[in-house]
Amino acid sequence: MDSPFVKLGKRMAQTHTDLPSSSESGVESELLSVTSLEELSQRYQTRLEEQLVSLNNKLVELEINISELEQKNNVLSILLDAKFGKRVNHKMQTLNTEKMVLNEKTITHLRIKKEELIKTIKQTIAYKKEASTKFQNPDTYPNSSS
Repeated sequence: MDSPFVKLGKRMAQTHTDLPSSSESGVESELLSVTSLEELSQRYQTRLEEQLVSLNNKLVELEINISELEQKNNVLSILLDAKFGKRVNHKMQTLNTEKMVLNEKTITHLRIKKEELIKTIKQTIAYKKEASTKFQNPDTYPNSSS
């Protein structure tokens, strides 16, 4: 016949999921060796404290892992920004170079057109002068058909 303390210990072991079932020989021998409710309570509290310490250690490990991941994320962000920034700067330099070349070509083209236009204007002025002279002095130009 079991003592009231053993019965209480068996019931606690059966209802609590962290403790093994009372049918396991380790629990039965432990319960049989318990001499008082205070001792049983102390052992139970010790187990809970051990589990709490274990969970706290796991939590610290997770916090360290999270911190390391955040640092790696920051480094990756910096590297990506640097790489993306270099790409953008290179593209901008390329576009600026292309723009400068196009501007130079445009300026050269406009200078050529200006010279052609000046030449055309001078020719037009010369033709007008010649035509005006022919019109005013038809005798000077025998080949003209006035």
